[in-house]
Amino acid sequence: MFALRECPITEDRVLAAWREVLAAGDALPDATELRGAVRFDDQGAASLVVEGGDRWTGAQRLLEQAPALASIWWKPAGAPRAMPAASRDGRASPAASFAQVNSAVATALGAHVVERVEAHEPSHVVDAYAGTGLLALALASDARRVTAIELDPDASAWCSARLPNGSRAVAAAVEDALPAALPADVVILNPPRAGVDARVTAALDAARATTRAIVYVSCDPATLARDVGRRPGWRIASLVSFDMFPQTAHVETVCELTPER
Repeated sequence: MFALRECPITEDRVLAAWREVLAAGDALPDATELRGAVRFDDQGAASLVVEGGDRWTGAQRLLEQAPALASIWWKPAGAPRAMPAASRDGRASPAASFAQVNSAVATALGAHVVERVEAHEPSHVVDAYAGTGLLALALASDARRVTAIELDPDASAWCSARLPNGSRAVAAAVEDALPAALPADVVILNPPRAGVDARVTAALDAARATTRAIVYVSCDPATLARDVGRRPGWRIASLVSFDMFPQTAHVETVCELTPER
């Protein structure tokens, strides 16, 4: 961690919260190397996600010294995911660990995904790798049911509590739960950087006759190309990239696939 004070490509509110974190640096985990990210959810609440260290007792003290933060999450060294470490109301939203740093571009990407899904007039949508269910919640309605599949149990529970009747959240690995969730008119895939498991590809190929489209959200063009290449019976209907991290090599891509009839 270094004393970054100004960054022209970062929102002022992120920098303001980051300065508070730096000022309270003695409350961070005692470790040789740490990673930290300030994130704002769609309600404007700021969270700090800290990665590194194997013991931390100062999270609540850090929260008290950084009034811009609503909650703090910690991913210890070697742990599979971040867990709540401190929050002002005693309830840390799991949305913090899934939120994109660039909220404006994330909003535009989400709107594009919703538009492409709705273009196929689906009555049933599977949202795979759903996180806290932002897309599922945007798509679910009285006339459209959504099955949101997410491995993280806290995120899945958060989504389940907000989905309307008729839609549901499944806390499981996508490769395990997808076959039972199909058929669906449209399937959204939003996997981690490693892309999708081969079993996901197999399940989608088996259901191709009843699937109108796959909308694949990718954070790695290499794994996107690999996964699309595994689907010889599908064609690319649209491809749009979003510069989520300006002045870096990272890009988010939304690829719409439709079956070759």
